[in-house]
Amino acid sequence: MSKNEIPFCVTKVTIKKVYHDGETHSVSVSSTKIHIDDFREQLMQACLAFGWSEVQVNDIFNSSCED
Repeated sequence: MSKNEIPFCVTKVTIKKVYHDGETHSVSVSSTKIHIDDFREQLMQACLAFGWSEVQVNDIFNSSCED
């Protein structure tokens, strides 16, 4: 896949889980030049590992894959 076919890359994401009692737990993940589809898969696995079936994803900063 050429760079032109990559829609965008994720550079940072903050995952926020709000529990029923109102408590909030946030996890920030930083990555460089990762394809969005690969990131989504990793995010899903990470959430399941945390035992989170529902998550709120905030603050996704996108940048071009080209340096």
